[in-house]
Amino acid sequence: MAKQHGEFESVRAAILETATRLFTEKGIHETSLADIAKEARLSKGTLYYYYPSKEHLVNDISDYNLGRITDLLFNWIDTLNRDREAKEAVVMLIEMLTADESVTKLHLMLCADAMMGNSSLKKKMATKYREWTVMLEVGSLKMSAPMSERLRRMSQSLLALFDGFCLQMNIGVEGINNDALVELILE
Repeated sequence: MAKQHGEFESVRAAILETATRLFTEKGIHETSLADIAKEARLSKGTLYYYYPSKEHLVNDISDYNLGRITDLLFNWIDTLNRDREAKEAVVMLIEMLTADESVTKLHLMLCADAMMGNSSLKKKMATKYREWTVMLEVGSLKMSAPMSERLRRMSQSLLALFDGFCLQMNIGVEGINNDALVELILE
C-alpha cells in the first residue's frame, strides 16, 4: 500500500499533481525537479527515488493526460447514435474536450514540449493524434448522414481546430465561442 503524503493519497500522487500544476503555471522547461520537490514538501532524494529524471516525470504526466483525452473521446462515442443531430454531437464533443481547463492547458504545454525537441513525447503525441483521428471517424459513422461523411473527412482537421481553439481560449482571446467553431465545422 502506498504511503500517504499530506493531502495526497501517495507520495507519487503528490509528485504528479504538484508537477502538473507547476507545468501548467510555469511551463515544463521553467519547472525544475527541485521546484517540484519543494512545492510537494519532499526531499530531492525522495523525488529522485520516484522519478530519476524530469523526462520520466513528463512521460508519466503525458500518459495520464493523453489518456484523459482518449477517455473523453470514448465517452463521446458512447453517447452517439443515428438519431443524434450532427450539431448536437459536435457541440457535445467540444464541451467535453474543453470542460476541464487543466486538461487543455496541460495538453498545450505537452505539445509545446514535443515541438521543442522532446522526441519521445513527439512520437507519443503523433501516435495519439492518429488514434484520436480514428476515434472521431468512428464517432462520425454513428451519426446520421450527410454530416457524418463531412465529419469523417474532417477528423484530422477537427483536431487541429480543437488545438487552436484551446490555445486561443487559454491565452484569453476574446470572442472565441463554441457556436462559431461548430458553424465552421458543419458548414
